Amino acid sequence: MALVGSHWFPYHRPHGEAQLRLLCLPCAGGAASSFRPWVPQLPVRFELLSVQYPGRETRFSHPAAGSLEELVEGVAAALEELPPRPLIILGHSFGALVGFELCRRLERAGRPPLHFIPAGAAAPHLPRHVLEESVDDPTLVRYLESLDGLPRHVLEHPELLQLVLPVVRADFRAYNRYRFQPGPPLKTPVSAFGGQEDPLGIRSRLEAWSQLAERCTIRVFPGHHSFVHAHRQEVIAELSRMFPG
Repeated sequence: MALVGSHWFPYHRPHGEAQLRLLCLPCAGGAASSFRPWVPQLPVRFELLSVQYPGRETRFSHPAAGSLEELVEGVAAALEELPPRPLIILGHSFGALVGFELCRRLERAGRPPLHFIPAGAAAPHLPRHVLEESVDDPTLVRYLESLDGLPRHVLEHPELLQLVLPVVRADFRAYNRYRFQPGPPLKTPVSAFGGQEDPLGIRSRLEAWSQLAERCTIRVFPGHHSFVHAHRQEVIAELSRMFPG
């Protein structure tokens, strides 16, 4: 796939058969390439937009975002540059928090998404586990390993790890500084996805999303915190069922 379009969507390749736009927001430390394996498996009715947060991969030279609000505004502005198309937002872990505030932002602008899918994330109004971004490298790596949060090839190569950890810390800083503000429930339908073995996405914490939306369903998949990648075939099959052609 050619690198075209906005910095926020480096692998975006529009196609005329698409009926729906699937916007994927990666986890903390994650990058747009994490969703590239989805492309050949998605039905042609889906156009994939995998978000590239600043500070990584194709945006390595860009300063990392200082806040979650900065990420939301950047993605919202980039979406405005694209022709309109029904939008499904899927946010994984940290990306679910970005996706929630992006839904709020788009609803206020009169451009509500078709659907919002927080994956592997507790509802944002619940008390959150906070890992300070200033923890030492071994502690941070152990935490990421406990969540299956980094690819094995990164963990096994110290040079790659040293490039990735500052980005992870920046995302944790944005996460830690975020403060949930009560507001009207989302009119956008919500489907909270979770992994059966995910310590951060146990069912009771997923079900709390129903307090923030007028309509909410829960779907649990096999796998750990990174089930959206380890079990992407099952997740894509569910998306195909939810949004039939």
